[in-house]
Amino acid sequence: MVAAVGVNVRLLFTAIFVLGAALAGLASLAVGPVISVDPTMGAVVLILALVVIVIGGIGSIAVALVAALIVGVVDALGRAFVPGLLTSALPHNVADAVGPALTSMLIYILMAAVLLLRPRGLVPAPSAAASGGSGTSVRQAPLIPTREAAVGIALLAALALVPLVVGGQPFYVALVSRLMIFGIAALTLNLLVGF
Repeated sequence: MVAAVGVNVRLLFTAIFVLGAALAGLASLAVGPVISVDPTMGAVVLILALVVIVIGGIGSIAVALVAALIVGVVDALGRAFVPGLLTSALPHNVADAVGPALTSMLIYILMAAVLLLRPRGLVPAPSAAASGGSGTSVRQAPLIPTREAAVGIALLAALALVPLVVGGQPFYVALVSRLMIFGIAALTLNLLVGF
């Protein structure tokens, strides 16, 4: 539409990309002296951003801010209270080993729960058809888990019991927590794409 009034759309897209890349470079220069610089330094932020977007839904920046606050509060409260709650319910050595693993998984568990209950996020974006547009529709993920998702959920539940069986040995707890994080991420992707 803007091409009709004489705007060079290709040049505009290129200029916006260059501006974004320059801002990313400026940000990396600013953060470089504060933290160590390595090729994977943005992976944690990108994963948390994905969690925030999935929980909030794609709709507005205000919704993303609220979802980010929810993720931050759940993470902070989990790190503050889950180890103490586990210590009161489990033997001390098991609770010490399971606590950090469980607290690191809380936001992913929250993301999976939101996807199970509201697959489009807490506040979904209005669809193009509802706003009068002629956008293409995206296939909605089924709310009833498929057989594969049910097997995945059962395996994750079995993995959650492994630290109790092995007596809280740190290697096995770390291994199981990584497996559960990736398993929850796989189930989330399964729910997102609707398979």
